[in-house]
Amino acid sequence: MHWNIVGAGRIGLALVKMADGQATLFHRNESLQNMKKGPIVLCVRNDDLADIIPFLPKERHQDCIFVQNGMLQSWLIEHELENCTQSLLYFAVAKRGDEPVDGGRTVTMGKWAIEFQKLLQKGNIQSEVVSKEDFDVSMCSKYLWICVMSVLCDYYQCDVGTVLNKYSDSIRELTVECSKTVATHTGIQLSDQLYKELNDYTKTIPHYRCSVKEWKWRNGWLWEREQGILHQRYLGETIRKYWNKS
Repeated sequence: MHWNIVGAGRIGLALVKMADGQATLFHRNESLQNMKKGPIVLCVRNDDLADIIPFLPKERHQDCIFVQNGMLQSWLIEHELENCTQSLLYFAVAKRGDEPVDGGRTVTMGKWAIEFQKLLQKGNIQSEVVSKEDFDVSMCSKYLWICVMSVLCDYYQCDVGTVLNKYSDSIRELTVECSKTVATHTGIQLSDQLYKELNDYTKTIPHYRCSVKEWKWRNGWLWEREQGILHQRYLGETIRKYWNKS
């Protein structure tokens, strides 16, 4: 099995290392016309996808594996990519070249799910192959974790572990508010154990520092639908930074 890895960031380089010589690394501005047969893992930011997909041969779209965070589903449907492989990566890489720290909750669905699971296992990353229904629930759960912790890390100027230890009430209240918005606008029923599950994940990567970014895919998706009181409070001046660009 040969792996085509697009994106030379922390995740892309970690996957290349896991492939142990069975991968070709592509920078996002390189030509993608001569990829080898096999899966294509797109380890780029959400905003870069629109510049990459048109340069992939149409017949290779089915080989794509999307590992992005955020609300990606509507974009995938718009570009007829909703049946491609998707994975939610519950591991953190502090900087390029570092070993990944496993959060133990990675899930994957789609054509290349089993093969991708085996690749992650080579990097000591636990993962599970799931149905689309289960994947959608996990996607929304991780989306909420990113949105909530990014806002609070910026607000309190600390890492996720410190937010959990010192400001757990803020996590609980903001998670409740944001989860209602997600459930209302996706129709996806989230777990009653959501708050505990997300805190358990935080405990596995306590020194990770989130920050509000990729606005339209993350906190901006929430803000466009419902401007929650707590979300607005914790975003503070960040709203102007991103909202004025939209």
